[in-house]
Amino acid sequence: MNVTREPGESKPAAIVITGNGKQEYKLLRAIAKKHNGLKTLWFPIKPLPTHGAGLRSLKILKIYTKYSGSFLLLIDREHLKTKTEEEIKNTLEEIGVNVKSITQPSEGSFIVRGSTGPYTITLYIVIFGKTKKLEEHIAKLIELTLGVTVQPEKQAIKRTFDKHKTRLENLIKKASPENLAKAFPNLTSTLKKIVTEK
Repeated sequence: MNVTREPGESKPAAIVITGNGKQEYKLLRAIAKKHNGLKTLWFPIKPLPTHGAGLRSLKILKIYTKYSGSFLLLIDREHLKTKTEEEIKNTLEEIGVNVKSITQPSEGSFIVRGSTGPYTITLYIVIFGKTKKLEEHIAKLIELTLGVTVQPEKQAIKRTFDKHKTRLENLIKKASPENLAKAFPNLTSTLKKIVTEK
């Protein structure tokens, strides 16, 4: 699976939506390479002005429906309230999406099917962090791959990478599929679904 920053000639398997996206792009590009298949994820270079943190970033979804009916939303848990499914449904309905179904295939992931105007959409949602954010998963991968316990904070992770002369992309490349699945269970399972989706 490939991750591209520019729209290609062929229809992408999904368009990636995030609030900021710098860290998520590096992560997704590295993990996607570990998944077989010729499918491509389009991760737009610049977020549009309607972007925001968490579910607010879905405001741009309708702009991209002419390119693909499938979307992958990556967000941190700290941006969500407690009733996640209800919050997802309400946010999508506010922007004009008719939600037909919401399923939760695993902890921290949802699949939403619905429509907006003439377009049918499938929205894959990956929520990072058991309590707060993406760094929890990165810290877990560091522990599994390097055997080092690190606090799930950006600066602590950066210091660990500097000490071991590595970076996130190299760590993912080195990690076994089993350790990636343990560190990023919802992301890896969601990518497998996108690969197999017709």
